[in-house]
Amino acid sequence: MSKKVELEKGKREFKTFSNQHRLPRLPIPSLEESTTRYLNSLRPLLSSEELARIKQHVKDFIRPGGIGQILQQRLIDVDRISPYNWLDDAWWMKKAYHEWRVPLVVNSNWYIAFIDDPNTPKEYLTHNNGVHPKGQFSEWQIKRAAHIIGRMLDFKELVDTETLPPDVTRSYPLCMYQYTRCYGVTRIPKPGSDELVYTPHPAPARYILVIAKNQFYVLDGYGKNGQRYSDGDFEIQLRQIVDDVLKAKHDPPVGVLTADDRDFWAVARENLLKVSPQNRQTLTFIENALFAISLDDYSTGVDLDKFIRNMFHGMNAHNRWFDKALSISVESSGRGALNGEHSPCDALIPSIIVDWVMSESATLNAPTSGRLTAAPRRIRFVTDEQTLKDIAEAEKRIGPIIADSDAVILQFSEYGTHFIKKIGRNLEPLISASIRMKT
Repeated sequence: MSKKVELEKGKREFKTFSNQHRLPRLPIPSLEESTTRYLNSLRPLLSSEELARIKQHVKDFIRPGGIGQILQQRLIDVDRISPYNWLDDAWWMKKAYHEWRVPLVVNSNWYIAFIDDPNTPKEYLTHNNGVHPKGQFSEWQIKRAAHIIGRMLDFKELVDTETLPPDVTRSYPLCMYQYTRCYGVTRIPKPGSDELVYTPHPAPARYILVIAKNQFYVLDGYGKNGQRYSDGDFEIQLRQIVDDVLKAKHDPPVGVLTADDRDFWAVARENLLKVSPQNRQTLTFIENALFAISLDDYSTGVDLDKFIRNMFHGMNAHNRWFDKALSISVESSGRGALNGEHSPCDALIPSIIVDWVMSESATLNAPTSGRLTAAPRRIRFVTDEQTLKDIAEAEKRIGPIIADSDAVILQFSEYGTHFIKKIGRNLEPLISASIRMKT
């Protein structure tokens, strides 16, 4: 079934969030279940003597009137007052993500590489093996970035109007809540534990953050009448940004700070806010933007491993804002990817967005609407000596992390999901077993 048919069917049958009331509550595991799982997780790691000692501690923990019984009752009380489930954002988000103080780059952020657009002019990927030297933007890069912006906004419209069909399995519906946590969402560094900044769904922002040569611009996505601009309109705005950044005096690469240790970034952010009121306004623009798109003034070429490393962390974390829930990068060859901060949603949700965005190719002759009235606006930071020092220290810290990280694509063409299903096997265990055998 085509994407168009699926969407039309969804319009007629079920709205995006129509099944939310049917979702079961997350069950509370019994104290015995939890401790049994805990012990089973330790078996491969501990000696028999160590495991025996832990078993004794567990036995004392779950005894009648013990601390385990008290904590289990607290968990039941938490579930009773929680609107949806006991493992809500107050616990899961904080413990699984926001208290983790290591850099988001490599450690937490995900990336999804885009398929090459079939309309890519041949010379962009064949001349010099697709490697473009630093300092060059391209016309095709602008065209593809403009098309991706338009498609990203169209998907947001599907969610906002509830015309995206709800996800279901054969037996039950799946929660669609995470679709509301993609656009206009940003992680904010705070000492000890970060926070998410977002407005109630649907996100009201009408603009996109564009990053080029470490400089920041606001690109309007919609006209005064609320209609989104055409791909041709976005091309005009992106060309204006490229023209400006090639001749403008550049500010320091403040975005590198988002790649630093979270506590260091939290302190650096507070300093930025103290330096000038303008910095608060700039940060607000960045944090409220629907998503970010980085135009890289270079291309890593047809080598997929080099390409995905650039999409994963950029060149030493430059020309990025890693705190955004959705950040697109497009090289001068037109190749691109989506990078995202992991805490707002599972990477499966953005992968569905990418699949939909990539289902339509860019065009070399995108029409303009004639409604474009405003040029993109550059937003700037005022920096002091401390900010410059913070940036330099961040670059020193992130460099070894990137150098010590490998990102490699395994291309396997012998068989795929259809064959695995045909032989009656489950995909995940088979892939996991294959990886273990390989390593």
